[in-house]
Amino acid sequence: MKVLVITVVLALVAYSPSAGTKTRKTFLVCNRWTPFHDCDDPSRGGDYETLANYRKARPNDNVCARPATLEYETISNKACINTGEVITASPTYGFACVNSLQPDQYCNDYKVRFCCLDAQVTCPDGYEWTNFYDRDNPSGTGDWELLRNLRDENPNRICERPIAIDVRRRSNGRDFRTCGENVTVSPSYGFLCLNRDQDDYYCQDYKVRFCCPCDK
Repeated sequence: MKVLVITVVLALVAYSPSAGTKTRKTFLVCNRWTPFHDCDDPSRGGDYETLANYRKARPNDNVCARPATLEYETISNKACINTGEVITASPTYGFACVNSLQPDQYCNDYKVRFCCLDAQVTCPDGYEWTNFYDRDNPSGTGDWELLRNLRDENPNRICERPIAIDVRRRSNGRDFRTCGENVTVSPSYGFLCLNRDQDDYYCQDYKVRFCCPCDK
């Protein structure tokens, strides 16, 4: 099984406590998924679900200039890795599957979505915010507010695939970006701040909430 995936995320500079020097590290930072969309089909040489095609097809979805990451799956909701197909993907290009590169000379039909970092994240009609959750504090290795852990600890309270995440400092309710810390954020992952990645080697304490369908 061959699956070619090119993933680009937001690059920041972090400090390495062990070496005492700056090291290049990547952090995924986004707070809103666009809707899934199928712009193309594989009937003409392949399936090209590019960012440019997505913007043209859905001009009202406010796709950011440089998405942090993307997700893609078949229109029947099958994960790409389970198809065995050779594909190319990046947040700034989109997705491509070329028929001639596949074992059977034909691609599945795919849909894509992009993850953006909005200045002010909102929850659209048909969705609602969960309560805020704060399951961890930075006294250990950092503040781990991961979606999978929060779902396990709060059954039937958080949907499996949120479309947005709102992260705030616990003490004053301000957006996480006001703290200036190196963190990982996405609706599908949750939030992570590692003490070792900070200039002072210690994270603030954060709380998170997720945007889910009203019938979650």
